[in-house]
Amino acid sequence: MSSINFLEVGQKVKFDHEKRFNWTVQAVREQFAILTATFIGKGYYTIVDFDREIRSSGTSWGLGHKTKEDCEMSMLALFGEHPEGIDQELSNRNKKTLVISEVRGNKDAN
Repeated sequence: MSSINFLEVGQKVKFDHEKRFNWTVQAVREQFAILTATFIGKGYYTIVDFDREIRSSGTSWGLGHKTKEDCEMSMLALFGEHPEGIDQELSNRNKKTLVISEVRGNKDAN
C-alpha cells in the first residue's frame, strides 16, 4: 500500500508514542523525507519511505545528517545521484513502522 508524502521542509513531526515534536523535516523528494532530531545533545536522523510505510536509518557510511545540506546529499544518494557515487537504501535492521502522530508548521508559515 502506498501513502502520499505530505511532509514539507521545516515542519516539526511527532512519531507515535513520542511526547514532543523532536523531528524536523530537512529534505523531501517523491516518497522520501529525511528528518533530524537532537536528544540530550546528540544528533539523530531518520529516513521516511511513504511507499513502504516505514522509517529507518540509511545503509551508507560517510553520509552526514548534521545540516540541511548533508540531508540533501543523502537524498541524492537514495536516488543514485550523489556526486561521489554513493548509493543509499533504508536499513532493514533498523526499520520501524511509520506512524506519524502529528505535524506542525508548513513551508508557507513565517
